[in-house]
Amino acid sequence: MKIHHFCLILLISVLFFSCRDTGRDPLSEEELHILYAESQIHLIDFFEEWQAYTMEMSRMLPMRNSSYREGVDKFTVTKEAARLFGELSTSSRELIRSSDLRESYFISGSSKILRAFTYQMIIDLSNEYELAPVSGEVPSLNGNTSQGFYAGFPQDSNYMLSIGLLSEAVDDLEKSQESPVADLFFAGDANKWIRLANSLKLRAYNNTRLVDENAREEINKIIQDGQLIEDISEDFQYRYQSAPGREGELAPLFELTYRDNGDWQPPFMSNYFMWLLTEEKSVADPRSSFYFYRQVPDFTSPDRVAICPNFEVLGQGGVIPETPQHYKDIDGNMPYCIASEAGYYGRDHGNGMGPSDDKESRTLIGLYPFGGKFDDNSFERGAGNSRGTGENLALLPMLHASHMYFIRAEAALTIGTQDNPIIMLEEGIRKSFEKVRSFAVNLDPDFRPDSCLLPVCESVGEILNRLQMEEENYINYVLYQYNRVATVEEKLDIIMKEYLIALWGNGFEAYNNYRRTAMPLNIQPLLDPVAIDPIGFPRVAPEIFRGFGGPLPYVNDTVFWDTNDPSLFR
Repeated sequence: MKIHHFCLILLISVLFFSCRDTGRDPLSEEELHILYAESQIHLIDFFEEWQAYTMEMSRMLPMRNSSYREGVDKFTVTKEAARLFGELSTSSRELIRSSDLRESYFISGSSKILRAFTYQMIIDLSNEYELAPVSGEVPSLNGNTSQGFYAGFPQDSNYMLSIGLLSEAVDDLEKSQESPVADLFFAGDANKWIRLANSLKLRAYNNTRLVDENAREEINKIIQDGQLIEDISEDFQYRYQSAPGREGELAPLFELTYRDNGDWQPPFMSNYFMWLLTEEKSVADPRSSFYFYRQVPDFTSPDRVAICPNFEVLGQGGVIPETPQHYKDIDGNMPYCIASEAGYYGRDHGNGMGPSDDKESRTLIGLYPFGGKFDDNSFERGAGNSRGTGENLALLPMLHASHMYFIRAEAALTIGTQDNPIIMLEEGIRKSFEKVRSFAVNLDPDFRPDSCLLPVCESVGEILNRLQMEEENYINYVLYQYNRVATVEEKLDIIMKEYLIALWGNGFEAYNNYRRTAMPLNIQPLLDPVAIDPIGFPRVAPEIFRGFGGPLPYVNDTVFWDTNDPSLFR
């Protein structure tokens, strides 16, 4: 499908400049700053609302339902998500109106970026239909709604409108001289906001590369202009506890894992995702000690329990049952029941077993990015012991430098943009290592477990040195594999798998990637082989969201930029 850029640019201009509301006085300076701070919090909360669903569907976390119908029903859009979307839509519109009138270009530009990103997210998640909050005024072509997102427009058009808004944002920020009181993302650095706007544009064009023959040209223009997120100091993220009034805030997964409220049931990790880091390759991934914390070193004693889908109990005389045939058909080494005999234990995708007596054997979330424990081979069991945790470091990763390099690698390989895909792949891995390694800042290098239950007990400093040396081995291995395979599909599979690993903590982008590429090719299927993957997100009843343009979508509706055969999804 060709997107007619000239016509859309003309439409954007008409809508943006004809729909400005100048009939009301702008907000006061104080009101503007208060609303600006609230709008950022709404974006953070809105992003988090979708994390559980998207992390499960992308296999970062295991889906704890035995069928996709159950799994999707569990994550229907909540009233809270609807409220947040309505607040974001309304507040960003008012911020842009008032800051334009006041010539507060920083707030105007950054608010346009947040508004564009919000609409890209809702389009990505809700298929081809516009969503409008019932409590707010329904947009219309002749209505007094600035920034041009309109019900009834095809979603490819609304995607292009968001890109146009990002271009407007850059123009505003280049004129900016002021810095707001509460910028939760970049502390008033207009240049970093400009880099985010350009990066979101490139991301959007890469998302639409299957349906937009102009994507290659547009991406090349963005790359040539520079000003992209390229360093971890420019990462778009939210640092927990950094917002006023949220000083004691914890990452949701940290709170579930490390706070015992009487019936401690820490969330399961995904066997597949842990296997990608610990077993799939012949080299160790140094990020595994930051991503996961093992409570046990293996399953060789009665108190180290792992319960398999057929209720076989490892550690109490049980053995891992034979891997299901539909697992083997995808990858003969596909994990089943446990991720690794070295103590990595979670659940398979679609294992719907209820709570079980294995909570002190489950692998827990680690130090990066949620602020959990660094795996120093101490194998401490149970909740409440926060030694070595990094609550003050915990973050919500939204768009990082490593992510951008993987996006550029994908675009270069698939549509021939000007980047070298293998160079971008290497940079993506290096930036991911650098980001993850930065979380070691509070670790005590001299700490050594009293009894690590391993043949050699290293100090934390020795572990960190070893992990840093392993980085080059890992990179060399991945690049060798990339050069070894011959087809675009095989090379893209390597890029997307490395991108998935680097995205840990951001299920939203991982789920987009899965729908756009159907990769990794060896992704773990549903434990029950009869179901298909929901490609889109279900819409709730009209009392929460009002849909336009057709019937409510359900499991098999696809977002406009996804043209893949549904049979590719598991």
